[in-house]
Amino acid sequence: MIIVAGAGRCGTSLMMQTLKLLGIPLVGNPEARDNHCLWQMYERENNTIVDTGERTENTKGYYELSLQELNELIDGTYKEETQGRAVKFNTDQVVAIDNDCVEAVIFCRRRSMFDQAQSMKKLSDKDLRIKNKLNIEECFADIYSAVKTEDWLTYMIMHNNMIERWLRASTFKSMTVWFEDMVSDPEPIIQHLGDFLELDNPDISEALKNVDIR
Repeated sequence: MIIVAGAGRCGTSLMMQTLKLLGIPLVGNPEARDNHCLWQMYERENNTIVDTGERTENTKGYYELSLQELNELIDGTYKEETQGRAVKFNTDQVVAIDNDCVEAVIFCRRRSMFDQAQSMKKLSDKDLRIKNKLNIEECFADIYSAVKTEDWLTYMIMHNNMIERWLRASTFKSMTVWFEDMVSDPEPIIQHLGDFLELDNPDISEALKNVDIR
């Protein structure tokens, strides 16, 4: 499988969209998911649907599998085809995956990690507001009332260091994509993705249109 890895808020969903538009199939059907994986887990555990409003605010989606599906990929019990398909990991679980199942890794990063941490803080604050608005008594968002931007920054630094060590110790091919470059000048990156994944003269026009240039 082709793994898109990152610490969150660093362009992993954009990369998944890009790969799909280049003709790479995805593991599962993550583009159809309304919520990120933690809300998916809450919904599954409580047999309910949580309306987070993501389909109106984040129309392109998170492109995330559920935590259960990610765990199945880790322990080898996932029943669908994964070869040649892309999957997104924003969790530390990724380093536990069987390296023999990994064809390539695309490591998404941001140069401004403080901006990245601020973006994650906004997302976690939003999850806390959703919890309170819907009068949910207990869920993963409870902890966010005590989590500061600096805490997210510390986590992201540790996560990236771990991914770097994992990649250095592995034999599969990998490439790093910086979010700032992807949203300012995507064409050379998308062209390089075609070479990196050994795609035969891919049409990159739709992938280019999909990027919101900043």
